[in-house]
Amino acid sequence: MADKYSVPAVDKAFEILEFLSEQNNALTKAEIATGINRNINEIYRVLINLESKGYLIQDPSSSRYKMSLKLFTLTRRVNPMAQISQTALPVMEEFAFDYGVSCHLFTLYKSKAMMTLQASSNSEVSMQIMEGTLFDLSASGAGKLLLANSNPEVQRMLIERDDVLNNDSTDSVDIITNEVVLLRQTKFCKHVSSNLPGLIELSSLIGQSDGKIIAALSVMVLGLTDEKEQAIKAALTECTRKISSELSLL
Repeated sequence: MADKYSVPAVDKAFEILEFLSEQNNALTKAEIATGINRNINEIYRVLINLESKGYLIQDPSSSRYKMSLKLFTLTRRVNPMAQISQTALPVMEEFAFDYGVSCHLFTLYKSKAMMTLQASSNSEVSMQIMEGTLFDLSASGAGKLLLANSNPEVQRMLIERDDVLNNDSTDSVDIITNEVVLLRQTKFCKHVSSNLPGLIELSSLIGQSDGKIIAALSVMVLGLTDEKEQAIKAALTECTRKISSELSLL
């Protein structure tokens, strides 16, 4: 199917851009051709067009090519959270309708887990959270999951800034540190609320560990049976896989 819609010139352009993005120095046409396993005649016109569009810069004295900052400028115009929300909302709404529970999207913000998007269920009783509400990372399933899948340097900073851990004993830091190791492997968290008896939060990761973009999809349910818990876990995991795939985060 991919070959059916292949555009050779576009393929070559992407190959050139991807190759040059990994190089520290400007390269000649021959070096670029060798680097992408093509001959000079195949890429000559593509190089000229990429330069004319501002994606490449050619040194007039050496005729060597290097990447410009145009792609960087274009990517800065993209709002990743807006993209996540647009992709996630229909998936979340379908989940909320099918399982009768509200679904919440959490992201990191100011060293806390912020609820950024909600899909409400049509049930008479459902968990509603105001968008923008912040939770300490160690006090929520989504927060723990985001903490666990941040890179190690960010993890240390987040633990240092966690109000709950800072007001608790040293043992709490050791416990959360050990817990995030497991959560990093499973990409899923079951969190039993200490504030509301019987409230269980199930959270699944969007994206990958250490990724530049990660989020957590969560549901909070009272009186959850083992059977329903397993069904929700499977469906929630499939939702995050679908969202991650559509956003090319896998």
